[in-house]
Amino acid sequence: MSWVSVVLLACLAVCVGAAAEVRDTLREQPPYPVWPDRFHAVSQQKRGEDLGIVDLYYDWPRGGNLNLIRQADGPIFDMEWGNGTSYVYTPATQKCKVVKFGVGLLPPDWLHGAQYLGRETVGLFECHKWQKGDSDAPGVPFVVYWDAVAEDAAQAQRRPVQWRFFDGMQFNVVYFTPHEAVPESVWQTPAYCFEQGEGEGGGRAEAAR
Repeated sequence: MSWVSVVLLACLAVCVGAAAEVRDTLREQPPYPVWPDRFHAVSQQKRGEDLGIVDLYYDWPRGGNLNLIRQADGPIFDMEWGNGTSYVYTPATQKCKVVKFGVGLLPPDWLHGAQYLGRETVGLFECHKWQKGDSDAPGVPFVVYWDAVAEDAAQAQRRPVQWRFFDGMQFNVVYFTPHEAVPESVWQTPAYCFEQGEGEGGGRAEAAR
């Protein structure tokens, strides 16, 4: 057998192996993650060396999403609504910024169509790994998302474990309770938010200072 034949056979073996790996990954792909209509998640927020704790209350039937950002000098409330408007306010100082975003409230199935990247261990969890969307940086997805592997392979509602945005903002979910909601009074936007000006899309903490 000539060396050319050996090289061709080696290339063929590599291609067949790669195709089999892709086929196995696709065959093992679980259903796309779907969030519960309501949930409460406590997350560690990390961007570079900056750390924070965020209580996320997601309420799709209401059309709202509340991020309660805990800080030493008092919490910041980020109330996001389905029409793309966010009210970012600090009760301690009664400062508020109305922020307009192009994207409204994410639906529970917002990860439908994401690319499945296989399994990966994150902390104590065996996870499915996904990526979705494109960012301005070449080759960098808009978001990478990890959710815990469920005992039932057909289960779509699985515990979120971590997600990371293209800009380095990362959320590590340390506590997750499906169907938990906040009291009605918490959803009431303070009156002083309607007396102060609007701003462009930007960071939550910066907007309320």
